[in-house]
This record gives sequence, C-alpha cells and structure tokens, in this order.
Amino acid sequence: MVQTRASSSRTAGSSDPIAGPSAPKPNPKPKSKSKPAPKFPYDLPYAQLCLRTHPHLYRTGIGEQGVLMVEPYKSELLPHWRFRNPAVATESSSKLYSIFLEYVEEGDLVGADMARKFIQMGYTRARRYANHKGGKKYLYDDETKVKAKGNARGRREIERLKVQDQDPDKVEAARIFKSLLDDKVWSNQSYIQLREDHIDWATSQPSLTSQSKDVQQALLKHPQSQRIVRKW
Repeated sequence: MVQTRASSSRTAGSSDPIAGPSAPKPNPKPKSKSKPAPKFPYDLPYAQLCLRTHPHLYRTGIGEQGVLMVEPYKSELLPHWRFRNPAVATESSSKLYSIFLEYVEEGDLVGADMARKFIQMGYTRARRYANHKGGKKYLYDDETKVKAKGNARGRREIERLKVQDQDPDKVEAARIFKSLLDDKVWSNQSYIQLREDHIDWATSQPSLTSQSKDVQQALLKHPQSQRIVRKW
C-alpha cells in the first residue's frame, strides 16, 4: 500500500475522522440532496485520459455511473472488488474502504468517489445475484438482442426469486457492502464535503463532450505507459 502522511497514525480500515492540517474540515451537515449531481459524460475517450492528473474532467453522475471507465482508478480498485461469499465480501469491502480513506485524506475526490462506487456496486451486484439466478436480470427481444439506453425497450425483467430461494451467501455479501456504504462511507463528512464542493463547482461548468477543448488537451498518446496505477 502507498504510505501517506497519516498512515502510520491510524489503521487503514479505521472509521475515525480524518485528521491533519491539510485534511478538509468535517461538515456537520448530513449528505446533501439539495443539488443534483452533474450527468456523467459517457462519450469522453476515457481510455486515453488520466483523471488523476486531470480531475476537472470528472463528473460524479448518479449511483455507480462510470465505475468501470474512469482511469487510473478503475485499474486500482477493480482487483480488490469481489462479492462471491460473506468472507470474500468482508475482505473486499474492508480493502476498498481503506483505499477510500486514503483518497479522502489526500483530498482526491475522484478517487474517493470511485472507491465509493465500487463499494456501492458490491452491494448492487450481490443483490442482483441474490434476486436472480446467475445474476441474469433481463430477457431481451430475440430480434434486436440490444440493450436500449435509458429505457426498457426490447427487454423485460425476470421475476425475482422468492426470499427462501435466494442464495444466502449473496444476500449476506450484499448486506456487508450496504452496511459499510451507509454506516461509514456516506457518514464520512470529509468525503461529503469534497463531493458537495465538487458538485457545486461542476454544475457551474459547461457540459463536457469528447470534442471539448479541455478533453482534447488531456488526451494521452501512450496511456498505458503515461498513467500511473498505484498498487494498494
């Protein structure tokens, strides 16, 4: 794990408030619902971008949007994301949470928000596998076999399994991720302040597209060698 200024004074999985002269001051307010998050710009060429060096290109979006797109954070977090059974979910969620805390301490909103998305996805994916055998949630139109964006055209949801028929391992794995998300991530006031500040700023900015000047200037010629992926 990358050592940071405060890593020697607390354990990685600690839920204590983040301390230090450069840490954001905790915000006593609960998670704000007053201002909607800006839309996640799906059409940006994320494979050619590094959002650690260009965090102004990040938009939080809703829920888990962009969780498997934003680099180098996807490559840093995905290896630690698992939900097969309660033991695996406990280890995975604890690791992701420790990385989340490091990002928050560093004031890295993009990293912290991406870690939050992976934790949230641990919950939603585990619940999906609990609710639907094999995790298959939809049946698609035999003629199109195409998932329509933004609507349910050409698909129908498979009926959820009855509670007694659900995989208990996936049910418990989902609970583990959800408890961490609600009790520790969304209650971390330093993260909430970083996120609210970012949303306040982002909603005042023009919408990003693949042709935006800032995006074009940030394109990497050799992204695999130019992006630094931290090993946690």
